[in-house]
Amino acid sequence: MDQTTFNAKNISDGDKSRFLNAFNEARTSVQMAFFEADGTCYTATNENGPYGPLFKLCSTGFKNFKAIANYDFTSASELGAMMLHRATCERYKAGPGKSLKIAAKTFKSVEIKVAKDLRSEYPIPDNVSPIISDIQSESASVKNNGKYTSCGTRTVHRLYLATAFTILHKLHAPSSRDGIVALIVEKNGRIISWGRKNPDVTCWHGETSAIIALGGTIPAGSSVYSTLKPCNMCAGTINDASAGNAKVFWGQDDPGSMAADTKLEQTRVCLMGIKPKRRTSNPARERQRAEDQPNGDCVRKELRRAEADRQKEHHRLYRDRRGGNHRQRSRESPESQAG
Repeated sequence: MDQTTFNAKNISDGDKSRFLNAFNEARTSVQMAFFEADGTCYTATNENGPYGPLFKLCSTGFKNFKAIANYDFTSASELGAMMLHRATCERYKAGPGKSLKIAAKTFKSVEIKVAKDLRSEYPIPDNVSPIISDIQSESASVKNNGKYTSCGTRTVHRLYLATAFTILHKLHAPSSRDGIVALIVEKNGRIISWGRKNPDVTCWHGETSAIIALGGTIPAGSSVYSTLKPCNMCAGTINDASAGNAKVFWGQDDPGSMAADTKLEQTRVCLMGIKPKRRTSNPARERQRAEDQPNGDCVRKELRRAEADRQKEHHRLYRDRRGGNHRQRSRESPESQAG
């Protein structure tokens, strides 16, 4: 599904008069927002579904737009989505003598109505037996560095991360930016939703697609497993969909600015899977590949670390081999036999 198809399912004709009358009503309890682009006004409210109006507007794929809202937008999912789409918003307060007017003649209403499509895109097998009684009670070798906690390698959570990576390796298309898979696992260990990043749809990340497939709400006691650290939009959506109670595990850190200081670190409910050491079979080839990547500095650092580990292992094996030969010669020497 591309952005055009996504919008066709979620955007419909709106009622301009009805929207403006409610937007200019100071006593309205409905959250409303809109922006204009290419002669069309896109509007959204919080009347249908758990998603905020600004999150819905961001799902249209537009970037760098300036929205106007009649409420204080503090939702983590909306703030994250606006950051990702480089959007801004102005707070409008209706009152006596104020009447906001919109010049655009074409009026569109935005909703997110693709849960069924996502469940069909990412099906869950039937009759899968749960493997655990309480997923959130499982932990092992937990460490806390003051920012977030890290779970050890011998824990059931690693099995779910391994599952996410297995799905990713089977479905990932070469030279594509679809390299994120996320799972949502309910309290008893059953996978109830999963999703994969769709680079053709702006809000269709691995985590958000799995959440939208559930209707925008994560059941109590559930955990989220992602192959990559969630960005601010996904972290905010996880936080809002679970009321801040879901534990989140990811397999690889994201050094980019979009995943820095997310809602997960702010609430300290996140457990991070330990990233395995990078091992390379051809250092020269990997070094050249690192030079060609935008985040080459980070990759080069990992390569240098892996190469140092490899050299240490080589020297250790060499010392052990020399020590073994020396002991063998000692046993075979005349002095040793005479003794």
